[in-house]
Amino acid sequence: NYGAKTSLVATLTVLPAPPVKITGQWNFDCGTLQATVGNDLVPYDATVAGDTQFGTTTGFSIANIGGTPAQVLYFAPSVAKWGGYRMYHGAAPNGGGSYVNRYTVIYDIYYPAASNARWRSFLQTNTGNGNDGDIFVNTANGIGISSVYQGTVLADTWHRIVFVFDQTYSSLKKYIDGTLVGIQTLGGLDGRWTLDPYALLFGDND
Repeated sequence: NYGAKTSLVATLTVLPAPPVKITGQWNFDCGTLQATVGNDLVPYDATVAGDTQFGTTTGFSIANIGGTPAQVLYFAPSVAKWGGYRMYHGAAPNGGGSYVNRYTVIYDIYYPAASNARWRSFLQTNTGNGNDGDIFVNTANGIGISSVYQGTVLADTWHRIVFVFDQTYSSLKKYIDGTLVGIQTLGGLDGRWTLDPYALLFGDND
């Protein structure tokens, strides 16, 4: 004979995910480097300041965003060693280290045809810009670092590009327009891809 036995009632508690905290956001709607959230961007030096322009997509004769004209930051580096913009991100050390080890950076970006098939730096974690940047578009128009480049960044096209760093697990996830194009293992806790109190957007030493 088979029977049934009732155990003690089990309770499942589902906890909400921790809120996502945005510590820095820059929309350029004011025609300056003023922050929408957090701290203003700061040109690395006078050269970067001189290479920086603000205007509308129509004014620069580039595609609108979602069919709508938008205010944009426009830059064309005039020298090979270009420091980009100091990004005081405002994030606290995390991930079990002394620096920022877990963070996400989101770019809405448009590369004109003249930059196609050329190296383009997204992020430089070395605040003195003394070595190579840390995330690139490569000459094959993929995104990544350390010989691991995935996805395709088209010229004359707006893309939303997202990098999710978790150096606690030496992980980088890469997205283009909402699609995961690659995951690569790199770095480690408090290593190359962790953040000091600021990093350089678009900086590279050569």
